[in-house]
Amino acid sequence: MDDGADRVQPELVPFFTAFLACEDLETRQVLSLWISLESSTYPGALQVDHQQAVETILANPEHYRLILQCSGRN
Repeated sequence: MDDGADRVQPELVPFFTAFLACEDLETRQVLSLWISLESSTYPGALQVDHQQAVETILANPEHYRLILQCSGRN
């Protein structure tokens, strides 16, 4: 069974985890640049957290302008 674990780069998971835990907006902005907005990038176990991260990013497009531009969602 393929849960997507082979698609996520393990070294990027700490950035993702830190983004979710961080409350400092400037730090979160930098961490967001390491997050893919594509849900297929993350295994099933991270889907709920990934959705939370994407919703956070999409809810504040001015603050996360760079990642949205890079992902083509501007």
